[in-house]
Amino acid sequence: MFGMSAFNRKARQFTHIPIFYDPEKEAREQRDAHARGEKDKNYTPGRYLHTQRRNRILGIDRIKPTINVKRVMLTRLLIAMCLLIVIAYMIVNSDILVKIIQLQK
Repeated sequence: MFGMSAFNRKARQFTHIPIFYDPEKEAREQRDAHARGEKDKNYTPGRYLHTQRRNRILGIDRIKPTINVKRVMLTRLLIAMCLLIVIAYMIVNSDILVKIIQLQK
């Protein structure tokens, strides 16, 4: 009893080394953690919700088109404008040719 005291006792340590490793389960847990916003081990409960609410209030979470989407949209717009210009040019020139032919007769 001389060496035993209630104040000097340490908690028992539990050392368990897992024998079975499931890579699918590990990947699933990582995806779930990422979906919940637990990207790091310093996760605090509610941080993801607070961040989303703050972004929604500030308007940050709106979907912004990426550079590739902007480039595709700009290319389509330029092609459409070129086609309209060519069609307008053909219409204008066809009227001029008709008038010239009528004047020559």
